[in-house]
Amino acid sequence: MPKDKRNKKGGKFKKTEPEKKEDEIIRKPLSKEKVDKLLNMEENLAGFLFGNDSRPIEQKEPVYEMDGPDLVDSMIMSDDEESSDEEVADSFYIDTKPNELENQDVEDDEEEEKDAPQQKKITHIPLPPAWTDVHTEELYISVDKDADDASIAQSYLSRKVDENGGISGTDYEHKMRELYNKMHPTPHWAVLPISQTKRETEDEIIYREVILVESKQEQDAFSKLQRSTAELVDITSSFLPKTLLQYSNMTDGNVQSRGRDLSCIKFHPTSNIVLASTTDFKIKLFAIDGRENPLVENFDFAGSGLNKLIQTHWSADGKEIYTLSEKDRNFMVTDLSTGSTKRIVSVFTNTTRSKMKGSVLHKQEITSMCVSPDNETIAVTTTGASVKFLSRSTKFVVSEYQENFNILCMTFSYDGKYFFTSGASGMVSMYDVKEKKMSHMFQDYGSTRTTSIALSRDGKYVATGDANGVVNVYEWDVLTKNKQPKPVKIILNLTTAITSLKFNFDSQLLAFASNEKENSYRLAHVPSFTVYSNFPNKNFIKKGLDSAGMIATDIDFNDRSDIFAVASGTRLLMYSFDYYNKK
Repeated sequence: MPKDKRNKKGGKFKKTEPEKKEDEIIRKPLSKEKVDKLLNMEENLAGFLFGNDSRPIEQKEPVYEMDGPDLVDSMIMSDDEESSDEEVADSFYIDTKPNELENQDVEDDEEEEKDAPQQKKITHIPLPPAWTDVHTEELYISVDKDADDASIAQSYLSRKVDENGGISGTDYEHKMRELYNKMHPTPHWAVLPISQTKRETEDEIIYREVILVESKQEQDAFSKLQRSTAELVDITSSFLPKTLLQYSNMTDGNVQSRGRDLSCIKFHPTSNIVLASTTDFKIKLFAIDGRENPLVENFDFAGSGLNKLIQTHWSADGKEIYTLSEKDRNFMVTDLSTGSTKRIVSVFTNTTRSKMKGSVLHKQEITSMCVSPDNETIAVTTTGASVKFLSRSTKFVVSEYQENFNILCMTFSYDGKYFFTSGASGMVSMYDVKEKKMSHMFQDYGSTRTTSIALSRDGKYVATGDANGVVNVYEWDVLTKNKQPKPVKIILNLTTAITSLKFNFDSQLLAFASNEKENSYRLAHVPSFTVYSNFPNKNFIKKGLDSAGMIATDIDFNDRSDIFAVASGTRLLMYSFDYYNKK
């Protein structure tokens, strides 16, 4: 800096500016030591930036160093001043021109890149989700990021909003999951051991995430436990209690459509729809919900020439209804998909007519009918003790055979292979439907008139009921090997003819009833063969009914056995079983 000078009289300081020449820079040569040091520094810097093959900087002119105030002035420049390229060029320059060897290396590298095989595409497939909500893509969420009470989540979601200020359901789920994982990281014990499998094709390498399982035992015992929200302890019993039956009374199933008495009831094979026929030539369909039980369909056969409706059946797939009236040679088929009803007149064919005398032929009527569980066959019995099998699809007779007793009851085995009949003699016949031959016959224990028969779905038991109210339960293995088998259990709770006999779907309950005496229906616990003493509730049955009491004309379980129905007069009593409701 310029020095201040005092005047001779000791006055104030005065600043004197040194004389400068415009654009003049004072230079003096550097020493050889400093030049070598600078060249060495530049060489190291070039090696760091451009590699070790960089050459040292070539000095074109002597390098000078600035001294005094000129050095400071040249380092500090105002914003509007610019250093000229000529001044920099006068100092030194870096020779970056590649030599011939470098050019050759670059050309070789380019040729190698052209000759090298094309790099394969790499695809990563993450672990698939446990489940996907199909409605997520249909959602659209509005996000108000400027609201006073906007939450952290709203602020976070606002980054993904579209021009309408909303976000799609998929993006919403992704962002909220991302936010949650940041705030609540997955604990170490819940982290799945994930590995990757590699599969390579001609143009692609696929990496797929899979769960790493150390052993099958570990997967079954520990890994499944961690990936489930199920209760660790099952508080429900695996078996139906045998002492007391827990149940509740439901709303009358026929409360929406009072009319004539109910003659027959059947639950739909897969839903809580009850099919009920009445004595005034009507078929009603009720949707059982336990509260209102609305009437969903009503078919009126009045004026169709039918007599009293005595039987109604579902097809095994629940798409057709078969109706049989009293003293009729034909039966009716109702197609639920179209609502149309037609009469089946093919039961007594010309072949049958030629085999029988005319006087006998005119007396023949259909007395009963049954549909096989495999939905293949319809069986009908006639007054002449004849059994005819019709194809369910064509409704034409495909086979028939003659019994030597008056048939009072019949049923199919659950697989549809065998057809059982019994009647006035107490004999039970077992006919092979596929082979079209009699397979076995046995005498119902202590019975001279068997009025009902039922088979369990698990194929273990056959139950029969006789005219004296006795129910015999046989084991399948014993029954098929003996002509006079002994029942595993004899139930003596009723005193009049057993007219209804049903096993439930898991074969733990056996329902039996008589339409000859009031309040005559019971439930038996099959594994222990004990009859429930608290069912039915006598006080509930008599409450609100007429003095004649309640006659059970028909009974049935729904497909899950959580509802049990009893038809009595115009009423359709409904019971709900707690055990099956919890399953």
